[in-house]
Amino acid sequence: MSCLYLPRQSRVVNRQIRRFLRNFRIPIAIKDDQLCYQYANPAYARLLGVPKVESLRGCTDLDLNVELFEETLRKHFHQRDAEVLSNLAP
Repeated sequence: MSCLYLPRQSRVVNRQIRRFLRNFRIPIAIKDDQLCYQYANPAYARLLGVPKVESLRGCTDLDLNVELFEETLRKHFHQRDAEVLSNLAP
């Protein structure tokens, strides 16, 4: 499972990235600087057991209520993502 962190970009770039990632077999998600999902490919949604990829958009790991991740694991993911982002900041 991979997660990319991208600043908000133009819709054209986002559209191109989404089209490119849609067919990857490995689970990939893109989150914004607020750790909200902006995109997840179908493999990522399947991994989480989410029926529609679109239902992840705008959610954080803390918002997810999926069987695969218990609350402590969701908090761990959220904390690790925040650490990664803080290390990327100039």
